Amino acid sequence: MSLCIRRPSENSRYDDNPSNGPLAATQKAAGAATLSSCILNLGNTIVGAGMLGLPGAFVGTGWLGGILLLVVGATLSSHGLILLAKSATLSGLPSSFYTVAHAAVPQYTVLIDAAVALKCFGVATGYLITVGDCMVDACHQILSAAGDDDGGELNFVERLVLSRRFWVTAAVFGVLPLSFHTTLDSLKHTSALALVFVFFTVLGIVAYYLGLVDPCEGRTYFLW
Repeated sequence: MSLCIRRPSENSRYDDNPSNGPLAATQKAAGAATLSSCILNLGNTIVGAGMLGLPGAFVGTGWLGGILLLVVGATLSSHGLILLAKSATLSGLPSSFYTVAHAAVPQYTVLIDAAVALKCFGVATGYLITVGDCMVDACHQILSAAGDDDGGELNFVERLVLSRRFWVTAAVFGVLPLSFHTTLDSLKHTSALALVFVFFTVLGIVAYYLGLVDPCEGRTYFLW
């Protein structure tokens, strides 16, 4: 497969020179990210909250079907990222979705930007749903362990922490300051913290599978 990237002409205001074009100021301010920052951010993006849904997917598809779908998905994602990286190199560095789209299909640049924005909006919405579900379940378990959720009347704080609306709203305001960073390099500490929680979750799952810990031992739970 060949890449058909049209290099902008010398008279174009969107040429390869990063000092020109509407993103010039942003590109100059962006600078370059370190290798460790790239690894942390990409690692956090690749793993993501989708990891939490893999056990359920394997239950529905079986080991063979789950592994096959995982390999196919990884292959297609890897191929797409390689093509995107080559396109970014051909369109000139530093690059963005805008510069790549303008070099390849300038007449559809706005449409591609809109598609990327909608895709990111959908991913962010999925994360908010995950936060709402997981935090309500976690708080329910904590209250049950403390004996505060014994079927009696809940106080204001207990009703608040068991509300999905509260946690979704809290998540929105929590990530809002992080959204104003101009570069992904600024999120390396957040990505590192997220990966720590991911590995903690993985260790907990493995320990539970091996029978080393059992948080449900001696307790009876009912599925509603």
